[in-house]
Amino acid sequence: MLQILVIEDESELRALLTEFLGRGGHSVIALGSGREALELLQSQVSRVDAAIIDWHLPGISGRDVIEAILDRFPNTPIIITTGDLNERLRVGGADEKAVEVLFKPYSLRALRSRVEVLAAEAKAAEIGES
Repeated sequence: MLQILVIEDESELRALLTEFLGRGGHSVIALGSGREALELLQSQVSRVDAAIIDWHLPGISGRDVIEAILDRFPNTPIIITTGDLNERLRVGGADEKAVEVLFKPYSLRALRSRVEVLAAEAKAAEIGES
């Protein structure tokens, strides 16, 4: 299915997301910081089909990570997670259709629904390219 990059500094939530998405048949690259994500993007990863990113990461902001992902993989759908309902999320250069926000606490059902849509869109794009 999809190769999903999960960047979440809360280790228990990161483990839950990894297990949940993996059980859904997806390949998951789970990282605990924006710095780890930037290092990975610079060399090791050849494909990212979707990303789930905590907006408030220590050290390097979610915004910086998103910009790095979109620089390397321009059409990657991004799901931002945040617990701050008053946050004004501005992602420079990102197509608004490519970025969605899930407010914490979110349900796994809501996440599954969004990931299923992304998987269907990816499959349709694959079929269209063949």
